[in-house]
Amino acid sequence: MVQFAAKLRANKVSKWEEDYIDYESFKRLIKRIAKVLKSQREHAGAGYYSSDGGTDTDDHPPNTSEDETSMLPTAEHQQLLPTSGDGHQRTNHYGTLDDSSVEDFDFDLIGEFDSRIESEAERIQDFYANHLNECKFQIKELQANRVGSRLLGKNSKESQKNMDINERNLQSQRERVKKESIRWALVEVYRRLNQLHSFTILNYTGFVKITKKYDKATGLKRKQELMKKVHKFRSGFCDAPELLEQLGIVESIVADMFYNSNVVQARSELLAKHIVPSSWEMMHTGMRLGIMIVLCLWVLWNAVTEISLFPDSDGIPSEIIQVYRGIGVFLLCFWCWTAAVYFWNTARVNYTYLFEFDPRHQYQLEGLLNKSSSLTIIYLSNILIYYKVRRGEFYGLDKVNANYLPLLMMIIALIIMIFPLQETSEIYLVISRIIAAPKYEVTFYSAFVADIMTSLVRPMVDFSYSFCFYLGGYWRQYFTKAPGEDIERCQDLFWFSRVFIPLVIALPLFFRFLQNIRRYHDTHKRQPHLLNALKYALAYILVLFGAVYPSLQHRDNEKVEQYHRLFPVLWALTFAASTLFTYYWDVYIDWGLGCKGQKMLRQQRMFSKTSFYYFAIVSDLFLRFSWCVTLLPGLSTFFGADYYLTAILSVVEVFRRTIWLLIRVEYEHLYNSQGYRRVEYIPLHFQAPPSDKIQPKNAVIVELSIFVILVLTISGMAFFQEPP
Repeated sequence: MVQFAAKLRANKVSKWEEDYIDYESFKRLIKRIAKVLKSQREHAGAGYYSSDGGTDTDDHPPNTSEDETSMLPTAEHQQLLPTSGDGHQRTNHYGTLDDSSVEDFDFDLIGEFDSRIESEAERIQDFYANHLNECKFQIKELQANRVGSRLLGKNSKESQKNMDINERNLQSQRERVKKESIRWALVEVYRRLNQLHSFTILNYTGFVKITKKYDKATGLKRKQELMKKVHKFRSGFCDAPELLEQLGIVESIVADMFYNSNVVQARSELLAKHIVPSSWEMMHTGMRLGIMIVLCLWVLWNAVTEISLFPDSDGIPSEIIQVYRGIGVFLLCFWCWTAAVYFWNTARVNYTYLFEFDPRHQYQLEGLLNKSSSLTIIYLSNILIYYKVRRGEFYGLDKVNANYLPLLMMIIALIIMIFPLQETSEIYLVISRIIAAPKYEVTFYSAFVADIMTSLVRPMVDFSYSFCFYLGGYWRQYFTKAPGEDIERCQDLFWFSRVFIPLVIALPLFFRFLQNIRRYHDTHKRQPHLLNALKYALAYILVLFGAVYPSLQHRDNEKVEQYHRLFPVLWALTFAASTLFTYYWDVYIDWGLGCKGQKMLRQQRMFSKTSFYYFAIVSDLFLRFSWCVTLLPGLSTFFGADYYLTAILSVVEVFRRTIWLLIRVEYEHLYNSQGYRRVEYIPLHFQAPPSDKIQPKNAVIVELSIFVILVLTISGMAFFQEPP
């Protein structure tokens, strides 16, 4: 979990950087106070002290409670220190302080902290008030211009009757220009108001965090008293009611002038962020996409000609299909994440703040595009070379060598998934906390990742089969066997196909079930956590039914036959109940949609196209059924489906989950729907952290040269191949 100081740096408006709360200065002052307190307590023979310096958690020292008397700096407050009754000894939960140590106690630092809190709050309030007044003045001026343009429009319509066509066109053009200039001025004011709102949110959150850190480091339970100095400005920067009112005024003006009084559409357009990449970035990305398209068409051509040119061939082994299918689906997930980051940035959804990402170690959009395209080029090149070697079109290479290429692709995929550790360690830390769900507090990000894991069960199954195939040595037996010879395969192992694989599929659902139980324990709220746990329990039962049924199909037993007749009915009912309940949860709880007074949507939205929300509502119903189908271990046995249908269902589920996460994160940004954070509002995504370095032109030229050489080499080997 990234500390608030890093989040503050990443979300600051650059032009106001010096006007935010001096968070680092407060931290240094807290360390000084804690050091003095530690010295005094050691001098008094204290038996306990916490020297962790304070963190952004709600932990308290042992044997303490929120209502214990605070140790405060003034003479009046000194009288509140717990006494033993004789007036000569004062104790607190840290140990014993005699009269001499109380006299020597340095209350000046604590008084300095109090005055700093108060002065910082006053400074921030002055900054907020000045900028808000400037925005209010600009809005009044624009309102006056708007009224003037209306009157001018009425007068011009009457005067246009006496004008010729050229004069009328010129007059209309002037009116359009003036109206457009008012629009852009309103957009700029709206942007400034939102930046000011983000400024207030970050500063208020900073005061909450620093007072909590003060309590943790010093043991003086004074957070409520210190926050009273900040709450003097509740009608100012704390709650910012005037600012929110001005935002509503601008939205109403823009809606009336340009969007037929549709405030929701006006708000979405006002917030839209137009990303204009540089010409070199566009050229670099276009080059990579062009390479990907060429390779993709080449691979498809080889797949189609495989049947016509080699009619006697058995086709690509199912184990090889599983290797490439699993890697391909994970690669598609990477592309979908890149697309989600783009749409969140465009709508100013502050996903980095919600997920508590460390901005120093995360990929920005350019970095994601570069990595996604590079992985795709490697993946498609590996498949293409596999086809060529398998057909004997690579001069000097035996066909058997083709079987090493999927293994090489697996190794490359694992290396990319693990390294660089600085960027991947965070996701693996979250996954470890998901696995130990009851032990750790559930954050929005950990719940989000666990939800995504439930959609990736099929790729995880493919990876499991691939590991078993290669690590178990079955691949050598499979490719060296004589025609018609039967060998043992991973699918034939009972412990693997009937124990391990069902666990791989069911455990993500079980982890989400445990997370919801933990959330209920922490919040004591049955709704929504117990109902959400029930949702995952139903899906878990569905998986168990699917795991048990295939193993009973081949048994001759009267009871088993009765179960065989009863199972389809039980399974269908469970399937329908789980899917419909999950669909209801997606739309009404995770997305906050379905409000009758808002045309089945909701009042506040950040994506400008309402059709996107309607498409999500309709498509989620149908795609949810395909998700349940992918959960079944006996899919090919029970439904008669082949490997290609499994690939299609896996891809469809990835797209469904991408739509889900786009709206889920947007809804959490707006409403804090399930109480994952303590501060209601979060800043909009205005200023992104420093982006990854774009590759220099020389690196791009090298990449292009390598690709051209690779294409020419493969083509040349195929062309000059001697006939058998």
